[in-house]
Amino acid sequence: MPLHAEPKVFLFLSEILGQKVFDADGQTLGVILDLTGSIGEIYPPVTGVLVMLSYPKRLAFIPWQRLTDQHGMLVVAQPVGEDFPTPEPRPGEPFLTETLLDKQVVGANGTKIRRVNDLHFLKVRNGLYLVHVDVGFQGLLRRVGLARPIAWLLQVLFDYRLKDELISWKDVQPLSSPDLVG
Repeated sequence: MPLHAEPKVFLFLSEILGQKVFDADGQTLGVILDLTGSIGEIYPPVTGVLVMLSYPKRLAFIPWQRLTDQHGMLVVAQPVGEDFPTPEPRPGEPFLTETLLDKQVVGANGTKIRRVNDLHFLKVRNGLYLVHVDVGFQGLLRRVGLARPIAWLLQVLFDYRLKDELISWKDVQPLSSPDLVG
């Protein structure tokens, strides 16, 4: 493989939420509830993960730099004790689920206002970047866990395939209203 060709993986937020985070010994630390990102950038990098710790049962914030992907498992790279801070978003790095899901967006070219049903990320090396918002019906089905059965049913009964409806993040800009991103 050429040096410039690195593996790239696309992930949806709905696939990330609920995933387990592990310690270096392979023990479950908790599950992912949300991500934070620097949304002012063209393709915002994920900066942290909101986790519900298994023990003690509490919310914690883990900076993205402390996580590594080991064979598809998110592992906290450095040893941890009780050093997980209380989750508070930093300025310009909000919780993405709360800030973007179910909010309205409009494309930069003036396309109609649409509801954000899911977020689409690109994983490159150890970075995760927000690249699209999903405004389609399939994104909504994916979020509620029905994308595969509905897709199968539509294919079998009607020979129809749902398509993702993605708007590039670079075409989405925050507006003054908290419910409108465009």
